[in-house]
Amino acid sequence: MLGETFRKHVAIGPGCWEWTGCRRKDGYGEMRRARSGPGSILRAHRVAWELAHGAVPEGLDVLHHCDNPPCVKTEPDERWPEGHLWLGTDLDNHRDRVAKGRSARGEQHGAARLTEDDVRRIRARRSVGATQLSLAVDFGVSRGTVGHILAGTYWGWLRS
Repeated sequence: MLGETFRKHVAIGPGCWEWTGCRRKDGYGEMRRARSGPGSILRAHRVAWELAHGAVPEGLDVLHHCDNPPCVKTEPDERWPEGHLWLGTDLDNHRDRVAKGRSARGEQHGAARLTEDDVRRIRARRSVGATQLSLAVDFGVSRGTVGHILAGTYWGWLRS
């Protein structure tokens, strides 16, 4: 039953197979089990994996080689001989996201309190003698955050 419902919402193309049903804001497809409650909403790419390969082992996620969230293609093709989807850990997912340049950083990060210009001003003011504490107060962040900015562990990719 789940397989029949699933297949009704897949547009098979020469590359990715696109999920045409409900999608989340981030583009990942979703479908609902017949029952409601916890666990009733399923990610389409996970369902695709389970229909093709069986249950996803505990502690693993279904990741995309193709970097296309609505893709549900499990079969190999010329570009990805092992298939568009693969199993990996949270760390694998993080590394894949970084390697593909999709990690939010700087102002794009949801928790960012500073802009690139703020970071440049912090560094410039420190170079002429401002204290970390005064910079923290002026920019509304912790002294530790200022220290990380100056050391390059935060915003290290940003050059003045």
